[in-house]
Amino acid sequence: MDGAGPSGFRNVDPMSRQERAAARDKDLLEKARLQARNRGGPLSQPENFAGNPVVPARNAPAFCDEYDRFNRDVAGEMNAKKQQNLQKKEEVYAVKRAEQYHRERSNWETQAQAAAREAARLEASRTTGTGAKRNQGSESYNIISLNYNSGSGGQQLAAKDTAIKEARQARAVNLYSKSHSVSHNIITGEPIKFPTSGKE
Repeated sequence: MDGAGPSGFRNVDPMSRQERAAARDKDLLEKARLQARNRGGPLSQPENFAGNPVVPARNAPAFCDEYDRFNRDVAGEMNAKKQQNLQKKEEVYAVKRAEQYHRERSNWETQAQAAAREAARLEASRTTGTGAKRNQGSESYNIISLNYNSGSGGQQLAAKDTAIKEARQARAVNLYSKSHSVSHNIITGEPIKFPTSGKE
């Protein structure tokens, strides 16, 4: 044991009744502790003390003085931040304007190309005479002038109609000749005009 004598027991100086009562007094105990703390003088730094590990040394590149750490111009700092935000918004608006301009220009160019193709198609239709086919009928003749078309369908229709007319005329001549046994009017004596066939 620390402080023990040859007999193995540690001798303690006797204390009076007042000292034992003072050891139980809170105020006196606090005062005694303060006196014992200041007895050795101010705290001295150890020899291997390296300083605050968070704060860099003055000769270090990362050192910043406490005076320069804080910006004391609050209004200037707010204005700079406001100007920075406005600059960011202007950049965003400029990008959007450029994108909108290119989009509109592409749309107008596409519409102009489509209009040019449509005009060329209409001009080609007018030149070749094949335009407006949706307004033309499926018949082989003109439904307004009743003229036959110049194509093969119109020629076939014209030949068919001519054959029908000739057959109809021949049948009329045949029927008229069978219904009249004489060649003149039996009352007036005038000659009867027989219908002629289409081939004559």
